[in-house]
Amino acid sequence: MQLDKELITHLEGLLRPLFLKQGLNFLVLPRLSDCDDLIFKISWELRTDRARQGKRSKLIVLKISAEAMNEYEEAINEYKEGNRKRREQYDSKLRKFIEANLYKHDSEHNQPIGRPTPEVQWLVSTDVLNS
Repeated sequence: MQLDKELITHLEGLLRPLFLKQGLNFLVLPRLSDCDDLIFKISWELRTDRARQGKRSKLIVLKISAEAMNEYEEAINEYKEGNRKRREQYDSKLRKFIEANLYKHDSEHNQPIGRPTPEVQWLVSTDVLNS
């Protein structure tokens, strides 16, 4: 699981700057095994409703499938051996996927106070990495 920690640190460093939002919450739920998806839960403070200070955006649940994580781990190993191409391609495709989804994302909602914030799920599969 050491490589898993390295990969999670790498992915967090890659993804966090894409969410330049005030009051960002960026939670990583670690994988318990190689068969689990990696999950990031991301939200930020909305400053659009004066009556509801502290209102949070819709919660983005970003899942990187176990299969995609395994491919990414192979790319990290290749990177350590001097072959940077595949990891750099995966990084670029993941960044583009997040940017495209953020562009379309409507973070606003009208959920009443005391009710769970609405969630949206974004899935990063091997199809995203190999597109």
